[in-house]
Amino acid sequence: MVMGEASRGSCRPSSPSLQEGVLKAGWLKKQRSIMKNWQLRWFVLRSDHLYFYKDEEETKPQGCISLKGSQVNELTANPEEPGRHLFEIVPVYCEKPVGTRETEVELLELNSDVEHGLA
Repeated sequence: MVMGEASRGSCRPSSPSLQEGVLKAGWLKKQRSIMKNWQLRWFVLRSDHLYFYKDEEETKPQGCISLKGSQVNELTANPEEPGRHLFEIVPVYCEKPVGTRETEVELLELNSDVEHGLA
């Protein structure tokens, strides 16, 4: 499995109106693809797209993750770190032949102890 940056082709990271269609918003940690380190990002869920920003004040998203047809899996978190939840978003690519699927998996972490959790 390849950990990847968000797919930028399937959802346009153009900035919708800041409050337009917001279902949920809050801080999550996103694992980067190359360095494998975690970055705290402001995420906004609109319809079937998860947009991410550097912070709450940004108006242009850094990218977005299309959730349509994707599978969301909760992963086992470290039992020594209560309140943390780890999950992955696995996109579905129907047009690729079986066995040649090149997936970009997004790893996200929610810490329920964080002051600014998901709203």
